This record gives sequence, C-alpha cells and structure tokens, in this order.
Amino acid sequence: MSCSTESLRATDSKVTREVMLDPAELRSLLVSRGICIVHFSHHANMREGGVFPDDLLAAIEHSDQWNLSCCALWPGHQMALPGDVGLIFEVDHPNQILSVCADDAGASQTDDGAEVSGGLEPTKETIEASLAVPLGGYNEWRVKGARVAGIYVENPDSICVKQKLSVSVQGTSHEVIAAVQIRLDDIKAEFGKYQLFTLSDHGLAEI
Repeated sequence: MSCSTESLRATDSKVTREVMLDPAELRSLLVSRGICIVHFSHHANMREGGVFPDDLLAAIEHSDQWNLSCCALWPGHQMALPGDVGLIFEVDHPNQILSVCADDAGASQTDDGAEVSGGLEPTKETIEASLAVPLGGYNEWRVKGARVAGIYVENPDSICVKQKLSVSVQGTSHEVIAAVQIRLDDIKAEFGKYQLFTLSDHGLAEI
C-alpha cells in the first residue's frame, strides 16, 4: 500500500526542503502520542554485511550520511515489527525526518544521495496518518542526521537477531544468515555506552 497516489519520488537530500512543522510543534506531537523512532536490526537480510550487531554499529557511524528506515512506535501499537533490537533516534528538527508512511514505503537512497520513497513529507496530518498501520504490517519513517538516544529491545525475555552461521550439508560447510537467540547481556556488551529501553503501556521504560 502506498502513502501517495503518485509514483515514487526522488529528492535531492542536499536541497533544503520546506519545513511543514517547526521543531517545537514536532516535539509536542511526538510527546503527546508517546512516539519513539526506532531503526531496527531487520530480521531479514537487507544488505551485504547487514548482520547484528554490525548493521546497527554501521547505522550509528553513518547516521549523518545514510537515509535510515525506521518504525514509529507508540504505547499500545499492534504492529508486527521487523526486528527485536534497534536504535532509538532522538529527532530535534523536522528536516531529520525525510518521509513518513503507514506501510512499507519502498524507500531507498541512490548512489548520489537522493531519496526515493513512496512516503510523504512530515506534517501533523501525515504523521498522524502514518500511525494507521494495516493489520500485520509496520510503518516506515525515513530519518537522517538524528541523534542515537538509546537501544530498543522489543522483549527482553526473547530476543532474536540475524547472524552468520556455518552449517554442514553432506559434509560440506556452508555459511548462511539466520535468526539466532541472544541474551540481554549480549546487547549490553555490544552497546555498553547506551541505555537499553523497551516500550511499556506508558512509553519507553529503561531495562
């Protein structure tokens, strides 16, 4: 499902876009709805080298250069999330949100840095609409240049991430990428400088 009746649009990320919300209005909207923005370590193999924890460490390192796909979560949401662990982004300015969509926006970043997405620019109306997620899906917010404010863990008692495994088939070893169960301590060991949070009925709660 697209967020727009138009085809996917490409925008030059270096061009200053019209700001539809000012920073205070955006902060008020995010706080009033209890929205937290999370870039997940995706359960699926999305790109070369994109296994946990390398995918999240790379996203931290390149958060000012990469247009990152995120989910906007809020207390009581019913979304089927694409991962169990992610980066929580603190957005200070509307220009750090490239687009929002209530579904997978099919977004990507071209080699020259342009954004291609079926999402819409952030306004009060489009942000509210992005929370009306189809059953069984999740929304997509594209974010660039936001500060990493912590690590999100969906369920501290059950955590799966994708990693490389070696399996033997008829005596021959093959490398595969598959979901692996890890512990909370494994996340703390990789991201020790960041606080860990999960989402409660009242908002983010430190683990």
